[in-house]
Amino acid sequence: MWAGRTDQLTDWRDRLHPRLASGLFERGRTILGEPGLGKSALVRRIASEAERKGDWVTPQVRVPSGVDPLELVADALLKLAHVAGLAARREKRLEDLLGRVESVAASGVSPGLREGGGPDAHVMLGDAITRPTTVDAPGGVPVQRSLPIAVYLTGLPEFEDRAGAHRGATFARRFAATVLTAINDDDLALALQEFVTPGRPTADDQGGLEAVSMTQDAVATLIDLCCGGTVPVPARRAAGLVRGHGQHHHR
Repeated sequence: MWAGRTDQLTDWRDRLHPRLASGLFERGRTILGEPGLGKSALVRRIASEAERKGDWVTPQVRVPSGVDPLELVADALLKLAHVAGLAARREKRLEDLLGRVESVAASGVSPGLREGGGPDAHVMLGDAITRPTTVDAPGGVPVQRSLPIAVYLTGLPEFEDRAGAHRGATFARRFAATVLTAINDDDLALALQEFVTPGRPTADDQGGLEAVSMTQDAVATLIDLCCGGTVPVPARRAAGLVRGHGQHHHR
């Protein structure tokens, strides 16, 4: 069951993806919010949709404190190159590029580079977003396009302030921030309505399927217990389920 986050999903489907596919520049996205609001779940859903469209998607990269982010990003890019079949190509320029990424993934960035204020992962990803490339349009006319790279960063609300203070206005120009709030009651009611009607098919004791429906009172109870979040364990016990078109009631 998926509830809410319509604005963020619409932004991906109707703005970010179409603009990148057309070669137009579009800023990266930072999804911010308190723990438990579903930042990672939202980004994973967007990534899943992108993969279904045929886009190349890196695994989600979590950066623990004290770990070199460039090493983790490089490792994710190598996995993407393997899945996309890039590692098997024999183009010299691509081989050189993958070789450089492998060296970063294997050894990370040297302490001297860190101490000298070298580029961090956010700067590197921001550079990739803004970098143009020239391609030949039909008829041999050169056209400048932005690279079709979408970057989503997630973090706590203070992440944007820290990144902005550390990197100045550059970060704000390259990433647009969204601060998630709790999922509202209307979004939860809409998501739960499919359990009310037509109901969800489930296996019965005879190896067939029967409908499991939820009462309107159960929906109201779940929404009240969720308080704008995910369904807690007590809600599962309190929710009234109507099984087999009202033949059996479970509490």
